[in-house]
Amino acid sequence: MENFRNNLAKEIRKAPKEERADILAKAKESPEYQQALTEKIKEGQTEAGKVEKIKTNRVEGNEGAPAPKEDTYIKTEKGAMRGELIAKNGTERIIRCDWSHDGVGVGLFIKIDTRNLKAGEPLRSSFSSDGGKTYGAEHVGGKLAWISRWERGAPVTAEDLIAKTQNRMASASLPDNVEVAKSSQGIDAAHAVEKTYTDTLPEYDYVPDGIRLANENREEAKCNFLLGSPNLGWKVHLNIAPANVASASDYLKQNGYAHKYLTGGSGGEGKAFTVYFGAKGTMDKWSQQLAKDLGNVLCKPVAPEETEVAAGIVARFTSLGSDGREMGSPEDTFLQYGEYGLSARRAFVLGKGGWKNIATPEQKAELARDAFQNLTRLYGSYFHG
Repeated sequence: MENFRNNLAKEIRKAPKEERADILAKAKESPEYQQALTEKIKEGQTEAGKVEKIKTNRVEGNEGAPAPKEDTYIKTEKGAMRGELIAKNGTERIIRCDWSHDGVGVGLFIKIDTRNLKAGEPLRSSFSSDGGKTYGAEHVGGKLAWISRWERGAPVTAEDLIAKTQNRMASASLPDNVEVAKSSQGIDAAHAVEKTYTDTLPEYDYVPDGIRLANENREEAKCNFLLGSPNLGWKVHLNIAPANVASASDYLKQNGYAHKYLTGGSGGEGKAFTVYFGAKGTMDKWSQQLAKDLGNVLCKPVAPEETEVAAGIVARFTSLGSDGREMGSPEDTFLQYGEYGLSARRAFVLGKGGWKNIATPEQKAELARDAFQNLTRLYGSYFHG
């Protein structure tokens, strides 16, 4: 298997950059690749004395449960990589590269010292191609632009998201918000509903404050954004009647949630509050807490294109720039909206001849599966857990 890895690495290095991703994708489909990856992971797990392996958490009522897996994303002026944290020893971290922008380095173990991770300075690291047994000389790379880390959430599939959008079982017993029904009775009625919301509580944006609080206390952080932008990641909507928005607002602010009230959302559409989480692991943890603490004021979710993540809470993953506009290459550009909790990939919609040809449940499911596959490729566990 070592020969397979070496030959693949040579083939990728020799190929033009635009062909490297395709070469790697084809290799991943082969049994030889999967066997080589498994052997490499086992080698790293059995290597003793060089690094301290990630310890287990002692959670009350769940002693001995393994710590959640943690992934790291590093972006420099020359490119980006993402991978799982394999081990740590003091300030030293070992990361297995699971993805890179050009396909180079996938499967390698990367050793970095957190003391050297400074924005604007070259990234210093060393690499191992034998599962962490030996490392080469220190490599000085491009200037560090961004680094993120997150705990993995519960993994989901496209079929999970589809099912939880179609069958919102956890929210079935919640009351309806009568304002939503009023809002559907014409433009004047919809305006009247929105006025009721704004008269009760003026709209506001607490997202910058939530991000600041998260940065000040990472242990209790309610958000974790891959590139620092709430427009890239998971967000949820809360359907709350006007009489309860003030108390819900107090709770969200007091507990440091990055959220907004209205300001683009609509109370009449069941989107009085938007809460931004980013990483799926962060959403998994805190959406359940939201459902528990706000259960007495949450109404039955409305947004039909979003997937249920907890009782009274529905979500959507967006892949937009920090300015809220589309970003990425033509093949990797996503629209603001989509189906089944996922933003739609623009190229897919255009390839189908527009939204008019994505109307049936089967067509919408195909759209969601395409989005899931490509969001997984781009964002890995940050997206799917």
